[in-house]
Amino acid sequence: MNKIKLCIQMILIVYLSTACLHTFKVIHSVWNMATSILVVTPQNSFGSMIRSSLEETGHFHVFTAEDEQAAYVQLKNVDCEMAFLDVDLGVEEVLKIGRAIRASDADAELVIVSDEDPPSALYEIRPWTLLRKP
Repeated sequence: MNKIKLCIQMILIVYLSTACLHTFKVIHSVWNMATSILVVTPQNSFGSMIRSSLEETGHFHVFTAEDEQAAYVQLKNVDCEMAFLDVDLGVEEVLKIGRAIRASDADAELVIVSDEDPPSALYEIRPWTLLRKP
């Protein structure tokens, strides 16, 4: 389990440092507060690992949801600047959640989490970045 957590931490660090670190620096310099991130995955342990990895830095508040309904509750309560959407939820669920996020914040950064190439149906909610599961 520790090897998996370390692998996820390394993937997240590389992703955040290359894909959107500039965005986060701008956000932090303007508001000087932690970035809110929503992680939607049916795998509680995976969501917990992402949460602990990011919150350890002190720069992020991570909220998790295990399904579409829980994601909508989080979206109503928290203004998330970024969302990790796990394809294991199902393509239709990821599309619905992605559309809801885009409707409330067109500039929110979406990260599609998958262990394979994402289906072309997800192109509808672009732009997004792909994060491969280990």
